[in-house]
Formats: sequence, C-alpha cells, structure tokens
Amino acid sequence: MINLLLMSLLLGEPMIKPDMIESLVQPVLAQMEQEAKRLAEEEKEEAFVLPPEALDPTLGVTWYQGHYETYYNLPMDQVVRNMADRGTEYENPEITVREDGMKLFNGLIMVAADTNRLPYGTLVETSRGPGIVVDHCASAASVDYIWYDLAVTW
Repeated sequence: MINLLLMSLLLGEPMIKPDMIESLVQPVLAQMEQEAKRLAEEEKEEAFVLPPEALDPTLGVTWYQGHYETYYNLPMDQVVRNMADRGTEYENPEITVREDGMKLFNGLIMVAADTNRLPYGTLVETSRGPGIVVDHCASAASVDYIWYDLAVTW
C-alpha cells in the first residue's frame, strides 16, 4: 500500500482508490488507540497510592517519612486570605475538597506547620499526597520534631 502511495506521488496519478484509504488508515488508528490505552495505564500506575500509615479519621496521629501528622477541621477562609496577602502566585487560588475530605489549595493539601522551620508556601509530602504550608501551627512550634496538621472535613 505504501508503494502505491509513493508511486501515486511520483507519477502524479491517483493509484489509490477511495476504498483503499480505509485499509491504509485503519491499522494506524488501531496502533494510536493501543498507545493511548498504554499511556493511560502508565498514568494510573504512577498515581499516588495511600500508604498503610496514611492519616485517616480513626488515627489521631501518624508517623510518616520522618514527621508526625495530625488533622484539623476549621474554616480556611482567613488562611486563604493570608496566603493571598503573601504574594501574587497565591491570589485567586482554587480551593476544593477532595473526595477523601482533604482540603486543597491549588490542588495541594492545606498544611499547618511551624512556619519558622517551614515557611508559608513550602511544598511538603504528606501521607495523603503533596501538600503546601498555608497555616501556622503553634503546637508544632513548641516541639523539636516536624509536625504537620492536615486540613480536612472530618
């Protein structure tokens, strides 16, 4: 088929009939569809998977990758306003709640931490996925280990 196409181009005469086009295109489309499925599967495999020690409503505290985690459920309006006051990259953030109850700031879990150690805007890894420090946690400032409070709806 490819030879016919090349000959058509060289001779300037149509050697491929309309009914032949489908047989040329179909294998390419099938290959593209298979590649799209493969890429989708790879993307699923790379998605964040909750570890066994992930913070949840039944755990008041958990230890994860060198830090403690607890959770809190307070209105985040003032926290969001404070972040907007800190810089233009935080103005008009997308505030959402994930299905599992995590409160998100531009797609990242809202985290309270000791902002003397971890300044506002610091990206952190939590047991529930990527987070961002948006709030000061006075309790975390009173201890000598890293402590995150994750904002939740629980």
